[in-house]
Amino acid sequence: MVLGLSLSHNNVLEGPEIEEMVGLPTGCASEVSIWAEPGQPLGEVELVTYQGTDGATRYPRSQPGARGITHLNWWRDDLEAFAAHLRAQGVPHESSKVESSLFQSSFSLIFHSPAGLRLEVHGRG
Repeated sequence: MVLGLSLSHNNVLEGPEIEEMVGLPTGCASEVSIWAEPGQPLGEVELVTYQGTDGATRYPRSQPGARGITHLNWWRDDLEAFAAHLRAQGVPHESSKVESSLFQSSFSLIFHSPAGLRLEVHGRG
């Protein structure tokens, strides 16, 4: 279990069609892992890792203004435990309270991946 989610599907996508669609060098592949809450049939988080691209940087694609995801957020229970985990790993983060009249108000943690991707974790309840 990761972030309160369980692995639902894990697939390796490869071949000329995938290389062209994703923009991968010849002979490379994408491993796509779908994560969901137990009992949830559809994924809530999709993680993509590249195989065969050792030594190539993918970070320029993650900078703001690039196509694709530059911001990711999710909900989880026990936000304080997750904040303690970030502190233990030395990950700089900030907390904020989201006040909403449409949705339930919640506390959030904001931090960044090594590639600069903005990550937000919102507490449930």
